[in-house]
Amino acid sequence: VGQTNLPNTPLTPINVWLNMLLLGAGDNGDSRLLALRRDNLNDQRAFDLPVGAIQMPAIGQETIYIGADRPYAIDANLFDRPGVETIWTDPSGVGAITAPPVYAYPGVRALAELYVVSGSRVHALDANTGVVIWSYDFGATVSAIAVNETSVVIVGSGQMHLVVRDQPTRDQVARQWGVNVNGTVMGGPLITDRFILLVTENGGIFLHDIANGNAL
Repeated sequence: VGQTNLPNTPLTPINVWLNMLLLGAGDNGDSRLLALRRDNLNDQRAFDLPVGAIQMPAIGQETIYIGADRPYAIDANLFDRPGVETIWTDPSGVGAITAPPVYAYPGVRALAELYVVSGSRVHALDANTGVVIWSYDFGATVSAIAVNETSVVIVGSGQMHLVVRDQPTRDQVARQWGVNVNGTVMGGPLITDRFILLVTENGGIFLHDIANGNAL
């Protein structure tokens, strides 16, 4: 159907929004978001501001959320106007994003929410402004997060925690439970309102009860 050369090495999986393919690419610490038209892969746009490692982008409504040296929110209509419209970029000083961001609509504390990871901390942001709603210290490096209607599941360093989305304040965040995980989780957890599915690098596939974290 189509084939094209990219200006840089692909660094992330592809995300799709309407007729657009989105991925992070870069070489030698020089990162950018690439957008390609699905019906003409040679028609490409680039957002060049990110530096350092770039994460798989998240898409919410008509906004693209990029995690790199900091979080960025840009207008998704990259092919409809010259240049890139930046909506916000790290107004709360979260810093470098080290796992793929997750967009959630509807939000619990805001109209829509964006969940990002910076090292060992998970931040819930107002997706429309980038302002931090609450932050949670996992206590170790976080590799991935997943979100359902009520909860955030966090994995990393052989552990898994569940934090409820409706936290009282930024400074009073508490986990609902924490369990050990048998191996490093590959990619992100898959969750519903009842279950969590994990795949580990040693080939294990685990189904957990979201109510208490127990492996089923």
